[in-house]
Parts: sequence; structure tokens; C-alpha cells
Amino acid sequence: MRQLQVIPSMRNEKKTRPFFSKPYYYSGPQIFTRPGSDIQHADDLKDKEIAVSKGSSYADIAKEHSGQEPKYYDSDVVALEALANGKHDAVVTDFATGAEAMKKKLKNHSAGKTRTK
Repeated sequence: MRQLQVIPSMRNEKKTRPFFSKPYYYSGPQIFTRPGSDIQHADDLKDKEIAVSKGSSYADIAKEHSGQEPKYYDSDVVALEALANGKHDAVVTDFATGAEAMKKKLKNHSAGKTRTK
């Protein structure tokens, strides 16, 4: 039986160990809006209603940039569907998650990356 090591992220101090492969997937927080939105950057989220999935690590980013508690949904897909239906101003989620949802014909738009510390 073969074993596979899976890690969601790699800290800098572990990069020197020889048993880690080179990263092959890069992603991070992305802002998704409806087409025609005036939101283009994280700074544009101030006082906007932002949605995230429950338990998302992006909730703090949404709160930091909007200045208010985000609206929580059971999943990123449900949040993106609500966005497409006009329920809030933006969703902050992983780029790959949002891009996959857009492939499924949700009328959302990738507005820009958020800055992380």
C-alpha cells in the first residue's frame, strides 16, 4: 500500500526539509462581485455587505476591509449564488472556488485580490 502526504500549506521553516515537494498550487483570497460593480480592490469594500462561508478564514479579511461583520452562508457556492442573485455586494473566497463557480454560469466577476498580512 502506498502512502501520500497532503499538506494544505507550508511554513517557511519547513521548506528546508527534503521531503516536501515543490508547491504546485497557489491560490488565495479573491473578491467576487456582480458585473458592473464599482468594487475593484479591497479598499472598495468599505461599508459594503460582504459574504463568506461559515468557518471561512476569509471572514476576518472581509470584516477588516468592510468595517462590519460579514454575512455568513453554509458554503462558498451558496454565497456566490446569492451574490449572483443580488443579495449582497461581494464574496471573499478562494480564487479557485470562485473561478469554478463562474464556469457554472454564475454571473459573477472577479474584482481583485485582497491584501493579506
